[in-house]
Parts: sequence; structure tokens; C-alpha cells
Amino acid sequence: MDYSSPQPSYGTPAAPPQESGTPKSIIFLIIIFIGVLASSIAIGYFVINDSDQESRINVNGTAIKKNETVTILSSQILKKQIEGIFAIGDYYSKRPELIRFIQDNNWGEAGKSVSAILDETPESNHEIELFFLTDTEGNAKFSMPPSSVVGQNLAFRDWYRGVSDQWLPYLSEVYIRFADPQYNIVSFMLPIKNTDNQPIGILGIQVRLDIFDNWISDIRLGRDGKTFIVDQNGTIVAHPDIKPQEELVSYAEDKDVQNVLNGKTGTDIILSADQKYLSSFVPLTVNKWAVITRIPLEEVSDVSEDGLPEPTNLLVLIILISNIIIAIVFWGIIKSIIKKSA
Repeated sequence: MDYSSPQPSYGTPAAPPQESGTPKSIIFLIIIFIGVLASSIAIGYFVINDSDQESRINVNGTAIKKNETVTILSSQILKKQIEGIFAIGDYYSKRPELIRFIQDNNWGEAGKSVSAILDETPESNHEIELFFLTDTEGNAKFSMPPSSVVGQNLAFRDWYRGVSDQWLPYLSEVYIRFADPQYNIVSFMLPIKNTDNQPIGILGIQVRLDIFDNWISDIRLGRDGKTFIVDQNGTIVAHPDIKPQEELVSYAEDKDVQNVLNGKTGTDIILSADQKYLSSFVPLTVNKWAVITRIPLEEVSDVSEDGLPEPTNLLVLIILISNIIIAIVFWGIIKSIIKKSA
């Protein structure tokens, strides 16, 4: 029988169990790396990919003030002139003899009773091209000077919809006159009402676009600044570079025109026909027309000649570069830790 004691084993001791998973330090560094990288991408987009590049433009504050002042003063001039023509129409549309003749269905005498509209004042004599009378259905009953429009139904016109909507005065959109010669015109429309304040007809006063050109022709801003007028559809009423009796031109797609037709007043940097402008705009709330002043951006911006960003954007660029360097360093540290842990 073997009574020897068992011999102890002196083999290699068992290795301690290994922790599974990624070290917490690596997770922390990866989170920081992702954060730095994301902020770098955001800043890079701000500096490089801004569609209007307004971040690279520092417009002189005095230039903005001048632009806005010119626009406001121009709108006040336009408003006063428009109100003057409406005042003439309002006076004649309320004359008792006009109302009496219309109620008697004597449109010829009705027209003659207000024929003095055409020579009310020396100024308005040059402004008013033609006046006409219609019934409440838009049927033209009288015109002076005589016109082929008489006998036509004009309810399809913008001005008829505008004036008959609430039977209030209305300034039409720009349109081409039906009668010869076919001028580009607008019409000042006034309801004619009886003593019970019920509509019995419409008085229309036509003016050629040329008069609006005359009203803004002396307005100047800088070397190439332009002040112009648009109607409620964004069609040019008057513009220094557009002749009033040529083909109608629409600016309805331009950013500043869209803003002002939505009732906004302000100043913005806009792009039109591949040219950047500082644009100030003011709506005429009474008739939904608007006045806009544009000046080429290079006349008023403080962009350096070599095209480098202004100080604010230079700081953003420095932060961007710093973030990229930090991201590279962190990535190197992460790779080193992963390699040592392998």
C-alpha cells in the first residue's frame, strides 16, 4: 500500500480574469472627438457654405440709414401724389348732378357733368389721360375723351374686382389699356353712391405710367442706387432703367419684392440678375403698392479688397482651424490607447 503524500503542483499560476468591453477613458475621448468634429462641420458650413454669403459682408450702418431714409421719403411723395388724384375723383364722384343723371339712366349727361376732371388743375391735366363711367356690373357707359371702350363689359379687370369688393376706392394693377392707343396705365377707381350710400356706378380715372416716372425721376442715391415702384403683383410701375411704355416687367420673384408685398418693411441683402444689392422697402398699405430702393452692395459694403472675411468671421475661421487641430490630436490619442489595449 502506498502511503506517500500527494506532491503539490508548482505549475504556472492562473491569470486573473480580463475585463471585457472598451475602457471608459476611450469612450470619453471618442465622445469629445465626435463633439469637436460636429462643431467643426457646423462652423465650416457657416463660413463656407452660406448661400447668400452675408456672413462675409459688413454693410456700413450709415449706408443702411440713407437707403431706408430715401425709401421712406419716396413712399411719402408717392402716397401724397396718389391721394391727390383720389381726392379729385372723390370730389366729382359725389357731385349731386352726377348722381341724379345716373339715377335717370342718362349717362351722357352724367359724363358731361364731371368733364372738368380733365382740366381740374394744370398738374392733373398732364396726369389724367382719360376718365370713364360704368354701371355697377362693369358695363362702360361713358368715356372722355371718347373711346371704343364704351359698350364693353369690363368686369374682368382687376380694378372692377377691387372696387366692387367692398365698394371702396381702389388703385388698380398695371395693365395695357383696351382702347387705342394702348398705353401702359393704372386706374384710380371710385364708387358712385346715392344718398342712401348704395352703389349706383363707378368712376374710373386712367393715368399713364409716365407720371410715376416723373414723380421719382429726381431721386438719387450713391452712384448706382435706384428707387422704383411696384404694384400689388410685383409689376414695375416706375423704374429709372425701364421705360414706362415698353413691355411690362415683373420683379415678383425677387426676395425684397416678395417681402414688401407681404406687408413687411425693412432692409435686406438680395440677389437680382446676378447682382447683389442692399435693398430697403416700404409698402403703401392703402393700395398694396410698394417703394423699393436698391444700391449695389459693393458701394456700401466693407469687404476687403483681397476678399478675406471681416474680423468677426476671421475669429470664426480661427475657431474652426483650432477645432480641427484638437480633433486630430484626440484621434491620435484614441488610436494610441486602442493600440496599447490590444
